[in-house]
Amino acid sequence: MNGGASYKILLRDVYPALRHSDYAVKYTIRNFTVEEAKELLYTDPKQLSLNEMFQVAQTYEPGSRQFGEVFEIAVRMYPDDLVSNLNAANTAIQNGQLAQAKRYLAKAGNSPEKQLAEAAVAMLEGDLDRAEQLLTPLKDNAEVAEAVAGNLEQIRLKR
Repeated sequence: MNGGASYKILLRDVYPALRHSDYAVKYTIRNFTVEEAKELLYTDPKQLSLNEMFQVAQTYEPGSRQFGEVFEIAVRMYPDDLVSNLNAANTAIQNGQLAQAKRYLAKAGNSPEKQLAEAAVAMLEGDLDRAEQLLTPLKDNAEVAEAVAGNLEQIRLKR
């Protein structure tokens, strides 16, 4: 038929659209229970969100080995997250690992909680002047005022 011109038009303009399919896939990610998250934390932590890791941490005694492990795993899975770095820094401070705490604090953004943690490191290193310098601007911050007052009192007693 007309030298194949009609077929060439069909082949060029019509058939490609017939061979094309569009799909939309929708799914809901189910949150893990705390017990499931505890298991996954040590076997496949990349499946857990930071919130799920935090929920696991809350099942352990603050300051315990397991509590600290959760925050260490969280910061390895989410190395650029400000909160996971701050949590890991606080755990390192509690364990006396000040160099490690400083590395985490360097990635913890800029917040009153970070400044409080930096002051704690300075106090533990014996640099009371630096600690006081970090704490003084936080005196009127309602979120950390109680901790700041306690730390400033400790500095006063050490002098």
